[in-house]
Amino acid sequence: MSPTARAPPNVAVADSVENILVAGLCTLPGAGEPAAAQQTLDALRAANPQWTSADAHLLYARALEGQGKLTEAREDYEALVRYFPGEEARCRLALLYQKVGHVEDARRLFEDVVKSVDGAPKHYRRAQQDWVGVARRNLGV
Repeated sequence: MSPTARAPPNVAVADSVENILVAGLCTLPGAGEPAAAQQTLDALRAANPQWTSADAHLLYARALEGQGKLTEAREDYEALVRYFPGEEARCRLALLYQKVGHVEDARRLFEDVVKSVDGAPKHYRRAQQDWVGVARRNLGV
């Protein structure tokens, strides 16, 4: 193949590029600006409607929460807890529940996080130690 020839599109490569873009949102100038993050993720989704990413979905929910769009954020977090790998989505939903006064729902989720991590293999416990710490602190354990 000549140096100027282009390789055929590769879905795996495209997915990797999109994942890199999502990860890069956290390090761009203006990171921490929820409206800008939401706008960027909306544009990415519009350009790639079939693409999905648990990390992008979590970032989107966080952007909504950061803008005070708590109902929309809750809906996204509730969807995320069904498939997000790890305990971050569950903890973030529980924290949002606390913020809006749904204390029992928050407590139940924090208890679920502790049970899930306590019964897990060592590598999972180590990977989730920050989130189980959040859960334990909020349970007063």
